[in-house]
Amino acid sequence: MPLLNEAQIPASLNARADGSTSRPLIIYIVGAGHCGSTLLSLSLDRHSDILAVSEIVGLNAQEPGHSGGKDYRNNPFWSRVAANYQRDFEEDFWAVHFASLTKSSKLSSADWRKQNQNAFFSIAKTAGTSFIIDASKQPRRLQVLLQEDSVDVRVIYLTRDARAVVHSYDRKYKSFWRGFRQIRRLDPRARSIKARFPNIPWMTLRYEDMTEDFEKTIVCICEFCGLPFQCKMLKPDTASFKGIGGNRLQLKPVKKITNDKSWERDMPTWKKWFISLLMFRYQRSLGYPIFCSASKKERIK
Repeated sequence: MPLLNEAQIPASLNARADGSTSRPLIIYIVGAGHCGSTLLSLSLDRHSDILAVSEIVGLNAQEPGHSGGKDYRNNPFWSRVAANYQRDFEEDFWAVHFASLTKSSKLSSADWRKQNQNAFFSIAKTAGTSFIIDASKQPRRLQVLLQEDSVDVRVIYLTRDARAVVHSYDRKYKSFWRGFRQIRRLDPRARSIKARFPNIPWMTLRYEDMTEDFEKTIVCICEFCGLPFQCKMLKPDTASFKGIGGNRLQLKPVKKITNDKSWERDMPTWKKWFISLLMFRYQRSLGYPIFCSASKKERIK
């Protein structure tokens, strides 16, 4: 599969603040389910130089051109992406392997990275943006992406009180352990990646801080990415969103950004204590109270 070199990339596509050019800069959101990644993607997508692809990890996973039962092959934007990818790389975009590699995968890590890097280029080229938000959230996908030096990645580790995550999974899937296992497995992997790639720009962001002071959060993320803040980022737009997958939030207009604290009201006290004890290290390391509600202390770092 051909891979574009720097000379083949239009300077107008990826101009940086310092005047240099490169392939699209990827802002990768890693985190558990129900951590607020769809809300964050919707907001960042409003920037004129950012396109959020949401959970692109699900595209082509079960069937070419599909994700979550939805067919994207006739979507105006994604069909143009596919045409550009075919023209630039002489490959079928609907055959790109976005899903994280497993031990049984037939594709090598190098070929997987090349496919995804080329796909990112075609997506950015079609959208006319320099930044892509990948909210696939999976640490394994992030780790393989980072093994390619030419892929420019910044990471936002989006966290949420473990009790809130468990409650969301319990409410949606009627499964207490599903949410617990999500955090239990994801947090050590995320920390391991941060330690393994110490030079990768990394921001740890709590859902609670994001929703309680949304404007300050978005301003901090813009500074983290080296982008100017744009006021329209404070008004997420679901109508023009082109992301793959994501939760039901994107199906209707976002009227107000609030911290969903339903777990504080609906979760039995014994369950709050139980989760706090099981996730003691996670809760304490991120500044979450062990036996009470999450504090309003800012923790964007």
